[in-house]
Amino acid sequence: RLVGNTINVDTVVNVVCSNLLVLIPLGLLCRVGLKMTFGRTMLTALITAVVLDLIQLLTMTGSFDVDVILLRMAGACAGWLIGWVLDSVVKAFTKNGSVIAVS
Repeated sequence: RLVGNTINVDTVVNVVCSNLLVLIPLGLLCRVGLKMTFGRTMLTALITAVVLDLIQLLTMTGSFDVDVILLRMAGACAGWLIGWVLDSVVKAFTKNGSVIAVS
């Protein structure tokens, strides 16, 4: 929010972080739970982000903003990447379904 000639940094950080965080669980679920590919996850995130923005527009609680859609998709991407890392760690510590002893 622009107040005079200054930008309220707290508001900017809050808006950016909240929109990034909102779809991280979706990206994680798509990767780990549903085993979706990255492309399918991004399509799901795009549809979800657009629907959320349309709901805000129609209920007059916000506006339809492309920047917010991109931030939410970035959040879903981050969630998918977190899931990829978790899958890699699990595979590194397991072999044929059994846990490798680490000493």
